Amino acid sequence: MNNLSQEHLMTTNASTLDIPRVSIGTWPTPVQEAPRFAAEHQLRSLWVKREDQSHAVCGGNKVRGLEYLLGRAIERNVKTLVSFSSAGSHHLSKTAWHARQLGMNTVAVFVPQPNAHYVRANIAAALAAGARYVPANYATVLPKTIACYLRERLRGNGSVMFIPPGGTSPRSMYGHVRAAFELKDQIDAGLVPKPDYIYVALGSLGTACGLAAGLHHARIDTKVVGAIVSHRWYCTARRLRKMTRKASWAFTTAMGTAKPRVSDDLGLLQPPLIEDALGRGYAQFTDSAMRRAVQFKAAEGLPFDGTYMAKTLDGMLNFIERRGLQGKNHLLWYTYCAAPPTEIDVKALPSALRRYFDEPVQPLDV
Repeated sequence: MNNLSQEHLMTTNASTLDIPRVSIGTWPTPVQEAPRFAAEHQLRSLWVKREDQSHAVCGGNKVRGLEYLLGRAIERNVKTLVSFSSAGSHHLSKTAWHARQLGMNTVAVFVPQPNAHYVRANIAAALAAGARYVPANYATVLPKTIACYLRERLRGNGSVMFIPPGGTSPRSMYGHVRAAFELKDQIDAGLVPKPDYIYVALGSLGTACGLAAGLHHARIDTKVVGAIVSHRWYCTARRLRKMTRKASWAFTTAMGTAKPRVSDDLGLLQPPLIEDALGRGYAQFTDSAMRRAVQFKAAEGLPFDGTYMAKTLDGMLNFIERRGLQGKNHLLWYTYCAAPPTEIDVKALPSALRRYFDEPVQPLDV
């Protein structure tokens, strides 16, 4: 069982008996008020969901989905995971780190991206966890991923499992469906006022769609708002509707419901899109986002990465201002968590990876 005994496979209640899960996170993640930053921007109420505290060493929002993905891997006695993303992907880094703790290897097929401090840190952490990086481009990433998957199977060193980009699948989105119920408990306990809006980065869409479905099933009248920080061609309203339906299907299937009940309310579930925060493209920092991230850190002490959280913060403030929502309750779903500090031999890296340690980085996340 990959050095992990059966008792580590956990379920939270009878509704999740058919969804294998490995307990790697610390739940619930806390909620924290951001009064100084709120006052600076004339907001009545701004809170932060601290997903960075989902794990003492290697946290972030990916942990919720990894509990279910790695739980499935343990059930299948998987020895090697294969996935693909950008070079400095939080997904690749977090997957490799947590998989190693469970005795699994990771093959990471990657495409180039703009450089940043967090990119270096994520690559270093994944390499220290034994990840094998395979360079590709947008034309070759799928064929190379398939080739790596087949190669690992032919080696006969154990079962192999593919992890989707961003770690997003109906199975992993169940983690964020449950996160909505976690938030409901915090609201009911008086730890945070019920948000009118929750702001989430739209990368592989799993967090936003899982939360939207979960809020629906938890009967919480809160709107998820997604800021496009990845590729516009991917972050579309149609895909959001489709994936929210899949997240709800995962929940209703686990509950034993024969048919998902979301179809009538699907229009309400789809997270509204913030389309003006992306800038020139994925992982290219914007001046406005960096400025507001610096302001938030000075006011509340939380650092931001320029690719996801800084742009989400920027988009959130623009969304609120345009619609005159300063008097509403707002919650920022804070997903950034710096990779564990790691020392690696940069000179020994292949050129496709070494460039990220040699070339200049965009400022901000230092």
